[in-house]
Amino acid sequence: MPSGVPIYILPLVVLIEIISFLSRPLSHSVRLFANMLAGHIRSTCSALLLMLLSAGFLTNSSPCCRSNDDRP
Repeated sequence: MPSGVPIYILPLVVLIEIISFLSRPLSHSVRLFANMLAGHIRSTCSALLLMLLSAGFLTNSSPCCRSNDDRP
């Protein structure tokens, strides 16, 4: 136990330490899941953006964005 804790507060400190010890794996699991999900979402968005750019949908080079003047 931490040094300098008064004896009447010691049961409360022990209870808080037990709760923090038991809740730590749950907290780490939630954080790991959120980080993995964010990585997958980022990868998916990057792949989608790359496909759109390579197809010309985000530039003026796609056939659907040309005006009648530019067509051969």
